[in-house]
Amino acid sequence: MKIWAAGCFFLLCLHTALAQQASLQGSVLDQSNNEPLEYANVVLYQPSDSSILSGVVTQGDGSFVLKDISPGDYYLQVQFIGYESKKVDN
Repeated sequence: MKIWAAGCFFLLCLHTALAQQASLQGSVLDQSNNEPLEYANVVLYQPSDSSILSGVVTQGDGSFVLKDISPGDYYLQVQFIGYESKKVDN
């Protein structure tokens, strides 16, 4: 089985706060039946050294929000027991 996490479900929303922080939100769905995956791990990494910047667990509807992210280049890794990991670049 594979996790389907299409780029169209990931929205980068910039806040107008002075700190210029952003939020990254999206949904994790099972590719075979389009059902949401609750409790999937979503981790944001710095590409230069693969250090973890933030991480969350998906909600019952498969949604997640990563808050207070500085604008930049990152990659996202989605993992769930029994599924193949999915990497989403930039």
